[in-house]
Amino acid sequence: MTQIGLSLSQKFARESADALADMEATGAGHALEDVRIYFLVMKKYHQGRSERPAMLQPKTML
Repeated sequence: MTQIGLSLSQKFARESADALADMEATGAGHALEDVRIYFLVMKKYHQGRSERPAMLQPKTML
């Protein structure tokens, strides 16, 4: 789906809706706490204070 000309908030809304639809269809996704930790470590990585975190792997969501 094209996102040319969309504002940042519109892109975020569309990507969030797409991710939710994918998660509902497949039953796999990321726990919010895992995402928070990932971005905390990524921030430290960009500051030169940590190794780059491993990519998050989707888990089966119940």
